[in-house]
Amino acid sequence: MWTIDFDRNICVDCGECVKVCSRRALTMGENGPMAVEDAAERCFHCQHCMCVCPTGAVTVEGVGAKDCPADGRRAKDDELLNLIRMRRSCRIFKAENLEKDTLDKLVGMLPYSPTGVNSRTLKFSVVDDVKKMDEIRRISAEKLLHAFEMPEIPAGAVKFLAMKNALQKGINPIFRNAPHLLAVSCPDETPCRTIDPIIALSYFELYANSMNVGTLWCGLAKWLIDDYMPELLNMLDIPAGYSLGYIMLFGPADVEYKRAPVRTMPPECIARIH
Repeated sequence: MWTIDFDRNICVDCGECVKVCSRRALTMGENGPMAVEDAAERCFHCQHCMCVCPTGAVTVEGVGAKDCPADGRRAKDDELLNLIRMRRSCRIFKAENLEKDTLDKLVGMLPYSPTGVNSRTLKFSVVDDVKKMDEIRRISAEKLLHAFEMPEIPAGAVKFLAMKNALQKGINPIFRNAPHLLAVSCPDETPCRTIDPIIALSYFELYANSMNVGTLWCGLAKWLIDDYMPELLNMLDIPAGYSLGYIMLFGPADVEYKRAPVRTMPPECIARIH
């Protein structure tokens, strides 16, 4: 049952909770902020009203200031910019699992990924053991090598034909030697189903890089699943009615970059509208 409470003992009637409610579920009454009649239907559970309250007077759906995991501090802008500049795609991993604490922190961040209209319908499939990744590598290699021997190579496998020699040598250019994988999917009816997974992986990648965890956007794996091996959806626990958004490989990097690259753009590629 949807509920919202205002602690009148500490509420200062500033109206910030009303101001940030994009659904207009709150209004200012004679005694301070209050919910409108159809607030339960209007609310999309963003908790902005609770987060913005300067005194912690708002409790929405049983969640209040005392339950919040962050205290309002933000990363310094120069540190965040440096992290963005230093981000590198990792294609060389150590073939070993991440420490459990590191993996738990990465998984624990996932619920904070933004979603359109706060739908929060994303499904995160995390392969957390290198042995499972080895199984995925083996199955994908066997099916592709079998396809390459067919009189007529299936259309979905043709684009991987250049990998034949590597696969025959036990090298998997698709999943490489990554010990972990994150696949993001969402229900087909999700309002922003094409962009929500990309946003989530972008957040995940930066957080992973802040802990020296290597990441790689893996379009090859997405193509493989979409065009030739949909059975991998079952291995990733992605149910019917869900669309695979994208895949990211991750794990301890076996390479360390000492500096950021230099990135410039032609002036015409950046339009500053005055």
